[in-house]
Amino acid sequence: MEDRKPNEFPVSVDGWISSGWHTFRKYTRQLMRGVAIMVAFSLLVILVGYLPGGNVIGIFLQLTVGMVLTLGWFNFCLRLVREEDVSPIEIFRPFNSFLKAWFPAAVIASIVFVGSVLFILPGLYATIRLGMGMFLIVDKDTDLADTLKGSWRITAGHEGKLIVYYLLMMGLFGLIILPSLTGMQVIGVVGSIIFNFFITPLLGVTYASAYDSLLFLSEPQPEDLPDESSGEDGE
Repeated sequence: MEDRKPNEFPVSVDGWISSGWHTFRKYTRQLMRGVAIMVAFSLLVILVGYLPGGNVIGIFLQLTVGMVLTLGWFNFCLRLVREEDVSPIEIFRPFNSFLKAWFPAAVIASIVFVGSVLFILPGLYATIRLGMGMFLIVDKDTDLADTLKGSWRITAGHEGKLIVYYLLMMGLFGLIILPSLTGMQVIGVVGSIIFNFFITPLLGVTYASAYDSLLFLSEPQPEDLPDESSGEDGE
């Protein structure tokens, strides 16, 4: 396991936001280039919708290519949070093992979706406990079982903070898309631009900061390991 320094920001919602804002300011150019890739894919799906049967093709693309592309985006944001100078091409790395990356991500998405349809609280709880698995897939190259168990483990005891974080992000998303839903098209276009080129990268790096800090807390630190050098000194 690689040695990593402790996150300098507190393990809290404001700490994750502070860490995300720090990353956003430091790597603005890389994030904008990464966002451009995500926006280009969204535009492709929209254009496909104008073809015969395009809606079905668009949904298929979102559930396959789009899901793996999202994993790549998470990986890209995580690498920047860890202050690695990576290219936006990193977003495409999960495509090297498409099915291995897609399958656990699809299972997590399905669990969250079913929980949300049945009742909002189970869906939110599933998102809180399993959502970090999306990072584990690209960070630790985990299979389905290890992804689910790993996410459940690192989020244990932090449910309250994660609930606040998710509700805050959902509220922010709602404020951005509200003008479009109410017919305020001009404001909606401006809101869409703000969302894609400011909110999306900021959410990406704050979410990655949350994962990185929770992962670090869950891992045994050098001071917690037995001192092998003192094995028989006292005998």
